[in-house]
Amino acid sequence: MNREVIVFEREPWWAPELRRQFFGEAIPVRHCVEVPGVAEAVGRNREAVIVASLPGREPECADLIRELPHAGTIVVADARTAELEVPLREAGADSFVLAPLSGEELCRRIRRWWSGIGS
Repeated sequence: MNREVIVFEREPWWAPELRRQFFGEAIPVRHCVEVPGVAEAVGRNREAVIVASLPGREPECADLIRELPHAGTIVVADARTAELEVPLREAGADSFVLAPLSGEELCRRIRRWWSGIGS
């Protein structure tokens, strides 16, 4: 399997930023707007990390986390959705972070997840 990042968001914000952060590395960053697209992109890859941008996608994010328990999941929320941290962590989210957040910090969180799986 290969390391890859799948960004679940309506409008491309984090996907282009993470492409910039991983520039020069063999780490693909894909942008997906629908849960089936994320599931297809992840497949059985245990080194895939999903970055889910939460605002406006709360039910879909919870479904996504439950559907793909083998993938790492980092949820990016805002002050309006901060109260969802506990239920989403209980659903299986690996990390929950509030915006504003820099691309460098998000990249560090992804790398920490990869280092935790022994790759």
